[in-house]
Amino acid sequence: MTLRDEPQSSLGSGGNAADHHRAVRYIARTALLIAACAGLPGAPQSPPGLRVQIFAVMSHMPGVTAGHRVVHAKGIVCQGTFKASPGAAAISRASHFRGAAVPVTVRFSDGAPDVAIPDGSPNASPRGMAIRFLSGPGTDIVALSHNGFVVGTGQEFLDLEKALAATDPSKPTPGQLKRFWEAIRTP
Repeated sequence: MTLRDEPQSSLGSGGNAADHHRAVRYIARTALLIAACAGLPGAPQSPPGLRVQIFAVMSHMPGVTAGHRVVHAKGIVCQGTFKASPGAAAISRASHFRGAAVPVTVRFSDGAPDVAIPDGSPNASPRGMAIRFLSGPGTDIVALSHNGFVVGTGQEFLDLEKALAATDPSKPTPGQLKRFWEAIRTP
């Protein structure tokens, strides 16, 4: 596989309790990329206005910098080719499993919107990987280093983002955030 990489941000340094609090926010925000905006077949679909509302709240959160993505701001893009094994076509109809080499674009990223958080910091989590197979109708795969999602619907994600925006990270038990978790755990 031939790869070409394009660094998208410079490395930074540091890390403290405020960074940790922001990292928790970023884990939750990552669910937006899959649940609310991806429009994946079979995934619950959210009203278009919900995506706009979520993005509006996310774009005003601490750590977001103009000119950078609101989450997964730091990453590297690689281009290459994918060649499926001969038996792949027997288990999938996907065009990239039909045997020919397929061009791919892969992006590896840190989850935080703050490009100054070092790659090795726990506050850079979750890590992401997005793969675009450039064949036929195309296939996108989005993967995270986090086991599961924090919420189950786009509306819950918006409610979580609003609670995070109203939370004071200097307080030991954030009120709005605590109320949010209690509300979604109550049947």
